[in-house]
Amino acid sequence: MFNINIKSIRASNIFLYVFVLYIFSIPIFQAYSCNSKVTLGWFLPFSIFFFIVAKSKKITFTFVEILFLALFFLLNVYYIFINSTGAIYGRYTYIFLLALFFSKVISKISSRELIKAISSIYIIVMVLLVAEYLFILKFGNSFFIESLVCNAPGVVGYRSLSNYTSFSSTPGMNSILLGAQTASQISLTSLIWFYFFYKLTSYPIFYKIMIVISISFLILSPTITISLMFLIMLLAFGLMKLKHNLIRLDQVYISVIIITILSIGFIAMIYSRYNGFNSIMDELIMPQVFNFSLLSYREILLGMRLDEVAELFQVTEVAMIHHIVIFGIIGVSVFIAFVAYNIIVSSSFINNLDIDEKSLYIASVAIVVLFLLSNVHYQVMFQVGLMEIFSIHLACIISIATRNREALNS
Repeated sequence: MFNINIKSIRASNIFLYVFVLYIFSIPIFQAYSCNSKVTLGWFLPFSIFFFIVAKSKKITFTFVEILFLALFFLLNVYYIFINSTGAIYGRYTYIFLLALFFSKVISKISSRELIKAISSIYIIVMVLLVAEYLFILKFGNSFFIESLVCNAPGVVGYRSLSNYTSFSSTPGMNSILLGAQTASQISLTSLIWFYFFYKLTSYPIFYKIMIVISISFLILSPTITISLMFLIMLLAFGLMKLKHNLIRLDQVYISVIIITILSIGFIAMIYSRYNGFNSIMDELIMPQVFNFSLLSYREILLGMRLDEVAELFQVTEVAMIHHIVIFGIIGVSVFIAFVAYNIIVSSSFINNLDIDEKSLYIASVAIVVLFLLSNVHYQVMFQVGLMEIFSIHLACIISIATRNREALNS
C-alpha cells in the first residue's frame, strides 16, 4: 500500500469548491441547452486525476483499489467490444472513478472544511427549492416548463409532476438545480446531513431551520420511494438509539406516533398510485422477475443486449431489476461491492475518529445507503448532479480509511 502526498493543501481546498460549483452548474446547463455534453461530464474525474498527478510526489493505490480498477476496466471492455452494447456501464464507472480519485484529493483536507463545503451544497439546494416552491405557488410552473423541459438523451430536464399532498395545489417539486424527481430525495438527504451537524456548527439555529425546511418538503411534495426510505431511516435510527440506551420513554411515544402517521401516508400513496400492493406485485414486479427464466446463464451474470431488453422487459418500474437485466448480477455486484468494501474498511477506524470525522462518516454512510436503496425503484442517483453528490459522500468514506492508514504507517 502506498500513500499519496499532496503538495498544496490550499490547492486541494480550491479544487473542493470547484467540485461544488460543478455540481450546481452542469445539471441546469444541460437542461437549459438541452444537450447532454457527455464529454464535459467525464472531464471532471479526469481533471481530478491530472490534478493529483500535478500535485503529488507519487500516485499509487492500494491492492484492492487496483483490483476494482481492473474489474471496471474489464466490464467496460466486455460491454463495449464483446456484448456490443456500447458504453452502458459508463455511469457506474463514472461514479467509481470520481469517488476514488476525489478521495485522494480530500484525504488531505480537514474534516471541518469538508463538512463546510458539503453543507454549502445542501444549503444552496434547499434555499433554491424554497424559492422554486414560492415561485410556483405564486406564478405556476409554466416558466420552468418553457425554459428547462428537455427530452434529449442523457438529460433530465424539468417535468410537470403530480403531487400526492391533497392540501397543496402546487405540482410535485423537481429541483431547478438537480432535475426531475430529486426534490424529495435531496430533502431527505439534507435532513440527514443537517441533523448530524447542527450540534457541531457555529450556527445551530440556522441548521435547525434547514431541518424544518427539509421535513416540510417531505410533506409538501412526497414520493412513495422517499417516504419508504424515511420510514426505514427512522426505524434504523431508533434501533441505534435503543442499542445505546439513548432514548427516553416520551421519545418512544413520539416515535411511534410519527412512524404510524408516516405509514398511513405511505399506504395512502400506494393505493392512490397503484391500487394496492397486489397491483404492484402483479403489474410491476412479477413481469420483470418472470422473464428471468428466459435468460441464459451468461445473460443473468453479465447482462443482455439492449434490443433484447426492450423486447422482453417492457416494464422498468423497479430500476434495480432493470439494472441487473442490463448489466447482469456481476456488473451490479462489482459496484455495490466497491461501496460496501469501503464502508466496512472505514468502520474499522471509527473508534479512532474525532467527533467531526465520526459524524462525517455516519452521515455519509447513511446518505450513500439512502441513494442505493432509492435506486431500487428509480434511477435518480444516476442523474447529473446527484451522481456527484453520491460520489462526494463515498469519497469522504474512502478518505477516512486513507487518513487512518497513513496515520498508522507514519
